[in-house]
Amino acid sequence: MVAQNTVGYGKGFPTMTASSTSATLGVNAPAAPTTLTATLAAGPQVSLTWRDNATNESGFLVERSVNGGAFARLATPPARANTGTATYVDGAVSVGSTYAYRVSAVNVAGQSTPSNTATAAVLLPGQPTIATATAVRSGNNERVTLSSGDVANETSYVVQWSANSFATVSGQSGALAAGSTTFTTGNIARQAWSFRVRAVNVVGVVDSAVRPVAAAP
Repeated sequence: MVAQNTVGYGKGFPTMTASSTSATLGVNAPAAPTTLTATLAAGPQVSLTWRDNATNESGFLVERSVNGGAFARLATPPARANTGTATYVDGAVSVGSTYAYRVSAVNVAGQSTPSNTATAAVLLPGQPTIATATAVRSGNNERVTLSSGDVANETSYVVQWSANSFATVSGQSGALAAGSTTFTTGNIARQAWSFRVRAVNVVGVVDSAVRPVAAAP
């Protein structure tokens, strides 16, 4: 920036012009974001969280790759004040696809290097299979123990039983932890039942085939 001022001294005297120049201001590209994570959430949608390491960004660039394809611009979230945690939610995802993400900080000087890449698979759980189902008498009632194989992508399991081949549900377990492969009912009526195992995650529920179990002798 240049400022000028002209001073005159009357006839016969020279005219003097003074000027001053401000220092040149430089703008650096922002620091790159780090520790990007991608978490599958109900919807389905993918929640992104990263560490903002810049104080001079004008915004962010979120890029996405679908099923191993090239990265393309997904969104340009606004800048946040100071450094800290920043977030973005991708609600435009489809069941059966896998998504990879990376984030850069941007300003008038350019774009930072990208963050690490974070991946989220929007997949239903696998289908459970009941391997064994055994009824054991318990007084005038019975208890039924099931064993089943663990499946991929589940976050929990639920075991259900029915007296009418699942025209209605007679009872069910609470949520069983991911990786569970056995379950025993409490005391239930000593009669024939049908059982199924449900694999659950935020995308949906997948049921096993129905397994009939004869009444305990």
